[in-house]
Amino acid sequence: MRLIAIKTHAAGDLLLTTPALRALRRGFPEADLVLLTGRANVNVAGAIPDVDAYMFVDEKVAFKPNPLTTYRLAKDVKNSGADVAFLFQPWPGLARILHLGGATVYAPFAERKPPRYLAGGAPWQPNADKYIAQNYVEVAEAAGCARDDLRLDFVIPHGVPTAAEITGIKKKKKYVALVPSGGRNPRETVVAKVPPAYFFVEIADFIKKETGRPVVLVGGPHDRERCAAVAAKAGNPNVINLAGKTDIFESARVIDGAAYLITVDSLPLHVGVALKKPTLGLFAPTNPDALLPRDGPAAAVTAELECAPCYANAPSPRCKRPFKYECRERIPLAPVKEYILKREKK
Repeated sequence: MRLIAIKTHAAGDLLLTTPALRALRRGFPEADLVLLTGRANVNVAGAIPDVDAYMFVDEKVAFKPNPLTTYRLAKDVKNSGADVAFLFQPWPGLARILHLGGATVYAPFAERKPPRYLAGGAPWQPNADKYIAQNYVEVAEAAGCARDDLRLDFVIPHGVPTAAEITGIKKKKKYVALVPSGGRNPRETVVAKVPPAYFFVEIADFIKKETGRPVVLVGGPHDRERCAAVAAKAGNPNVINLAGKTDIFESARVIDGAAYLITVDSLPLHVGVALKKPTLGLFAPTNPDALLPRDGPAAAVTAELECAPCYANAPSPRCKRPFKYECRERIPLAPVKEYILKREKK
């Protein structure tokens, strides 16, 4: 038997599927498990255990699907020899075509009960109060697979340099990992969910004043400019900007070596959770209840705005500033400072 798990985009959400992939592995121990995801997720996919093979596709086929591109993807899935498909994203068009092609399909659905083209699945509501990893696990449970827990899996390969080698920090006192930018989402129409740069300058300066710890800025190639601005404006001379200088595994090693992590809603948030690192997530239009586990060393600071959270892969129709998101500017700094002081007492 061959199973195919489909999550085409959003590297952080791909990590949120790992409890479900673990459940599939236990539920079908003799089956081949194939993971189909976007090309931008190649490195992240390599950090996920329990997978036997991979298929990589252009993420844009899921952002603006049409009958032709959806049919072509379904044909690729069929040609892979998959008997059972697990969609970890709502995509009724693909589910229908896979069903018509003879595959058994499990997926999330917006209806009150699974539509006829699904063998089973779980109700889905974007930006809801349910942890997304749990929602994905419920899709696997519909196929008779039992969960163990909702921990995320992210394996740093052997051979990745140590945090000290990457950061150049040899002192015993650990640094704070700070993620002031959200990388580049393949869904290019999505507005980045990050506070203004000066917000992170104030955090870096507060860390210097209250803790004396170095600050390491983590980010990808598209975060260089923003992180450089934070490093230049910070009064903390011990700010090390690694944005664009590390790959995903080296960034994970940096996060793992930190005293704690402060990050926007992006991939590093989920890497921190997977590595069980004390993590503070900063949330503007997105819902921390959907993106953080109920237990573990993760906490959230949310925007002080009645309409937040509203985000569901597009600006809310109620948003008065859909191209700027006022909530990004309304994340309070005081609870971030309180979190830092609380961590320093432990």
